[in-house]
Amino acid sequence: MTPPSEGPPDGTPEAPPAAPPAASTPPEAEAPPEDEPGSGPSVPSAAQVVSACREARPVGCDAVYIRVQKSAPDLCVQLVLDNCNENSRVGLRVRTPFSWKLSSGSASANTTCTLTEYDPDSEPALEGSGDISWLEEGSSISAVQFAVQLQLSPEPDSAVPALVAVSTEEALDSITECE
Repeated sequence: MTPPSEGPPDGTPEAPPAAPPAASTPPEAEAPPEDEPGSGPSVPSAAQVVSACREARPVGCDAVYIRVQKSAPDLCVQLVLDNCNENSRVGLRVRTPFSWKLSSGSASANTTCTLTEYDPDSEPALEGSGDISWLEEGSSISAVQFAVQLQLSPEPDSAVPALVAVSTEEALDSITECE
């Protein structure tokens, strides 16, 4: 009589032994010195400040103004959205919340541009792409996020680049009424 085999009864080879359990916490890696290139947390290449407000227009529709002030290079980007469906303007081709359109976008080297007043020294956008989204409940807008690229046609000696990209790093909590 032969002794019973140690493998499975169907003759298939036995699975290799399981690996020992992994340590519950990996050993901490030593952080590189602060002066080494690429060290430390990733930081956006350009600092920016985003502000926005909503305004009721006399013709019975609303506008949302968004301003992005950037550094490296110094830029002020102005975006204006509206839900005024009476006018036949198409707006820039950016995906927006239902019934809204990006009616204009512009950029200038004037980093002190205002939120609601068009900067006459800015370069108007000829084309746009990207997305703008938010939550809307009644007249309240919150959780605004965007990633928009504007194609401009700046003068040859302009400090404004021909392609400007702006985006939110985190959603804007709420949009207040313009002052």
